[in-house]
Amino acid sequence: MECDADTRGGELSPTDSVITVALDRLSLAALAVLTADGTEPTEAVRTAIIDAAERVAEPEVPSQKPSGASQSFEDHVAESVAAAPPLSAYQRYVLSEVFIEGHETWLSEAQWTALRDRSASDGE
Repeated sequence: MECDADTRGGELSPTDSVITVALDRLSLAALAVLTADGTEPTEAVRTAIIDAAERVAEPEVPSQKPSGASQSFEDHVAESVAAAPPLSAYQRYVLSEVFIEGHETWLSEAQWTALRDRSASDGE
């Protein structure tokens, strides 16, 4: 892109505002869309530049912070736990075996259920 004006200062006079841009196929297609209603190419480009500048100058502020962004690990874990469905009894058993008891092996869900059912019937 060639520009006859120094745009870094942000001040352009009407006589300094002529630019030359080499358009690729995608840019040409976009310009065709912008001028399909009869808008002159110059006006379409001016409008597109202003629209793009407004999006940069005023970025959309999300209503809530995305999960994990600038968030401590503890806060992330607490948020994840709060959003997770409750654990089944078997899942609690496996977590206890691995993290509390330190075991490297545990019963399958079928084995655990049979043992639990047998223990329940023995206790009756």
